[in-house]
Amino acid sequence: MQRTKDSTNSEFRIRLQEEFSRRVRANERYSIRAFALQLGINSSTLSQILSGKRKLTDFKINLLYRKMGLPDLGTGEGVQSEFSTLDLDSFAVISDWYHFAILDLALLKTFKSDVKWIARKLNIQIHEAQMAIDRMLRLGLLVQKEGRLCKGSQFYSNYREGVTSAALKEYQRQVITKALQAVDQCPQERKDITSMTIAANSKKLKAAKEKIKKFRRELCAFLEDEESDSVFHFALQLYPVTEVEN
Repeated sequence: MQRTKDSTNSEFRIRLQEEFSRRVRANERYSIRAFALQLGINSSTLSQILSGKRKLTDFKINLLYRKMGLPDLGTGEGVQSEFSTLDLDSFAVISDWYHFAILDLALLKTFKSDVKWIARKLNIQIHEAQMAIDRMLRLGLLVQKEGRLCKGSQFYSNYREGVTSAALKEYQRQVITKALQAVDQCPQERKDITSMTIAANSKKLKAAKEKIKKFRRELCAFLEDEESDSVFHFALQLYPVTEVEN
């Protein structure tokens, strides 16, 4: 089955969103206006494309792909297009911290299914909130119930024993960066940032990791036991500062 116009535009919109997000991560001051200028289109037109309100011809899509340095559409099958879209979505969900934050934000009694409200609560850009919501709706991580955004399942995890990836590494970098910001910006009564240095037997590391995993889950259950009013990041880092001697 060949690509439809809708699927082609959908894939292009996702790739355009990803490229814009990548540029914003590299430069926090990068704007829709700057992106539109580099693409040679009007900023309001770009906003409509990013939000899915405007569809483009294959010719225009290929032209913008080339300006971003990406391959043309080609003649791929629709199924292949859907797989590539899913891969992009999945990668972004586990690499950008605010996806999981939005999922837990939806559990709050005060939650509002409003993009501007979500962006303000998490201190992110409106386009980041909108792209994250669209992406998680496609993946079923978020669902619509009576006009309200809801978490698709009570518990999600991006943890896999012994497995790492570029996306997971990027996620951890972002979480640690948020912790560094909290050192200076978050009031003491709203945080607990401590550390300790330990002389230890490295052969006990595997058992230590199991204890940490058990503690994480017990703490999560304890904090979620009553009505939630805030979303927190909880991060533990255990790593060597010395090399093991033979």
